[in-house]
Formats: sequence, structure tokens, C-alpha cells
Amino acid sequence: MRDIASALIIPLAVVCARFDAIAQSQPTARAIEEKLVAQVDFSTLIEQSFLVSHDGRRIEYRIHKEGKQSVVVDGQEEKLFDSVSIPIFSPDSRHTAYIARDGRNWGVVLDDTVIGSHDTVVALRGLRFSPDGKHIAYLADLGAKQFVVTNGKRGKSYDRIDEGSIVFRPDTQLVAYAAQETTSHFVVAGDVEGKGHADVGNLVISSDERRMMYSAEDHGKRFVVIDGMAGKEYDMVTSLSFTPDSRRTAYVAAQNGKWFLVLDGQEQKPYDLVTSLIISPDSKRVAYGAQTDGIPVVVVDGAETGAHDGVLEGSIRFSPDSRHVAYEEEIHDEFFMVVDGKEGKHYDAILNTTIMFSPDGTHLVYVAEKEGKRLVVTDETEGMAFDYVFTPVYSPNGKRLAYTAQQRDRFFVVVDGRKGDSYDGIVGEGVVFDSDDRMHYLVLKVANINLIEERLP
Repeated sequence: MRDIASALIIPLAVVCARFDAIAQSQPTARAIEEKLVAQVDFSTLIEQSFLVSHDGRRIEYRIHKEGKQSVVVDGQEEKLFDSVSIPIFSPDSRHTAYIARDGRNWGVVLDDTVIGSHDTVVALRGLRFSPDGKHIAYLADLGAKQFVVTNGKRGKSYDRIDEGSIVFRPDTQLVAYAAQETTSHFVVAGDVEGKGHADVGNLVISSDERRMMYSAEDHGKRFVVIDGMAGKEYDMVTSLSFTPDSRRTAYVAAQNGKWFLVLDGQEQKPYDLVTSLIISPDSKRVAYGAQTDGIPVVVVDGAETGAHDGVLEGSIRFSPDSRHVAYEEEIHDEFFMVVDGKEGKHYDAILNTTIMFSPDGTHLVYVAEKEGKRLVVTDETEGMAFDYVFTPVYSPNGKRLAYTAQQRDRFFVVVDGRKGDSYDGIVGEGVVFDSDDRMHYLVLKVANINLIEERLP
């Protein structure tokens, strides 16, 4: 399949290339309020450093200045350091944080204040906020040892800590992660070390943050540990998942060349391959792709349906009400969606990261490629064709659909099939709905990043 994943976020190179152009907007019937967020000096900008907050209203980026580096938050330049990491926003978008270095001294900067300083460590990395945005954790390298710092409190040192495994536990102050000491691998939750194994990984926390699951290996066999209890041994385990209600567990295992789903500890039918495991929002249904003797199928609630040349990895979706299931198939280099077994129109490509149901589950939307153009498809209805189209989004009631599009060197927000004003760029991932008739997004106009708020007719 042709790669169109780069369309998800407007590339910084495109934005930078347009900073010297003057926006020529076209009037629309939509009521627009515009506010300056930041003026960007592109000559000092460090590439690939733009970051938009989760609520779509704030922006931060890195710059070079006087031989040093700084972070600019909402247009305000912060302190200068020898180097700064890519900054992050807290989940609630209220706070910013990044790692900074001056000489041999490393620190964490929270809202322009250094909250953690280390003059002996080799490096700091893995910075992250807790889900409520009130706590912060990061990984420190000290010689041949590593340790995790949570809210300024240093944890125990180990030979190795898996940076990608660090997660916050239920009270949002307790951190869990996978660690290694000599040849023993184990999970650490707060200050409590779990049982040692030859290897551990794939640490998963349930949505209610009360349960924990991870894979482990001993004597060449892998198994899943759920709430401290080790399961059956297999040649391989992957795709560990809790159901959305946190009550059930699912993962994919391999034994003697066969792959199968293990649902609530029960092995399902074996196949030569199992991929794209997904669980419905109501936690009652399971779907995945599978293959036997080169013949692909989709398995939904244990029932098999043929899948032509195959199901595209990561394309399976359940509707919000869990009643409908959709997935992308391929046949002879053509791509199409299947909804409840019904085949849709064929396209040159479908961006599977854009596939989604409407909030009420009655419509399926995705971005497709046709004759070199991109377009939004709602059920069987095609929208306008553009050079690029970015991820669509529904209003809360599901009655409005908005997305960002590019035609030549101009960018637009399209709502209900109508183009809005044109801009030099749209910064971030596009539109955020505040209500059914209000939305906002960040745009580039010459060298200004502005917040656009619209009231829809």
C-alpha cells in the first residue's frame, strides 16, 4: 500500500516554506474570532520542534539563540540552556515541561521553573506527566546505573530501566516500570520489586488503573503475568490488552508455529497468523485478522469472514455503540472498507489512521486517495478532492464533520463540505470542537501563529 501516513500532521517543512507568503483569505459565512498566540522567527527555529497542546489552543517550540537553546511557550521565550529536549504539555494542557542541560548539570523545567537538578548524571530522558497532569516522572542515567525520579523523589538504581515501560499507577503518584539488575528482569511498582525473570516487557495498566499485566520469559518460554499471577507458557506472546471496563484480558500467543487469541485465559482457534486485535467499547466483542495456508480472514466474535488479499494492519474499528465493525481490505492493489460485511468503493489507498465511526455509530468516515488526490469519504459519499486531507473530526452530537485540507500552497478548514478561509498553514492536527456549533484551531499567517475560533451557522 502506498504510504500516506505523513498526511496526519502538516509537515514543519511545509509550514516553514510558507512563512514569507501573505495569506489571502476568502470571506465565509462562518463567524470567526482571531487571536495572536505567537510570532515565530523562523531563522532561529529548531526543526521538528512545534508541539500543540492537547486542547489545541497552545503551542511551544525550541529555538537557537546566542549559541544556546530555549523553549518558547505561547510566544514567550523561556530561559537559555546549552540544550533543551522537545517540550511536552500536560494532559490537561495547563503545564509544560522539558529537560534542559547547562554544562554537566541536567534539570527538568516545569512551567519555566527548574524543579529537578542533577549535576552528576550522564543524561535525563523519558519525561512524562501523570494522567491528571499533577505529577511528573523521568529517567536518569548515572554512570552504569539508572533510576526513576517521581515528583523529585529518586527511586532505586538498577543496571537498566526500560524507558518505554514507565507508567503511572492508580493514585497517579506511584510509577511502575520494567527494570533489570544483573541477569534478573522484574517490574517495579513504587518501591516494590516484583518476581525476577529472564526478561519482562509489554507492561500494560488497565483503564481504571487498578490492574497490571506484562509479559515475562523464563527458560526460553514466554507467559503473561496478570495481577501478579503467571499464566501458561508459550513460544511467544504479544498484543496484551485489558477490555475497556478493565474486567477482562486478551492477548495473542504462539505455540508450535500456530498463533491464537487467549481471551480471559481461554485459547481460541489457532491460525498461521493473528494480527490487529481490537476489543469493542462495551468490552463484549473481539475482532482480529488471521490467516491459514495463505488465506486471510477476519474473525469477529469467533465467526470468520473472507478477506480477499488481507486485512490492513490496524484498520479494524468497532462503532461507539459496539454494534458495527469495519475494516480495510486489499485486492489487486485496490483498497476498500467493509462495514458489517458490506464492501465499499475501491480506492488507490486509504489512510487507516483516519478511519472512524460517527458518535452515534451510523456513519463511517475515512480519508482515501483517488487519482493522486485525497478526499473524505462518508459512507459511500465522496467529499471534495484536495492535494492533501488530514484527519476528520465530528462535533459532539455527530451532526457536523470538519477536517483540514491543502490545495497547492493554501490550507483550509472544511466544515459540512464547505471550505473556510485559506491560510499559509494549519499547525498541529487540525480542528477541535468546543461544542456542536463552536470549534477552534491554530493557523499560520505569514510568521504569526493565530488561534481561530469559529461559531458555525
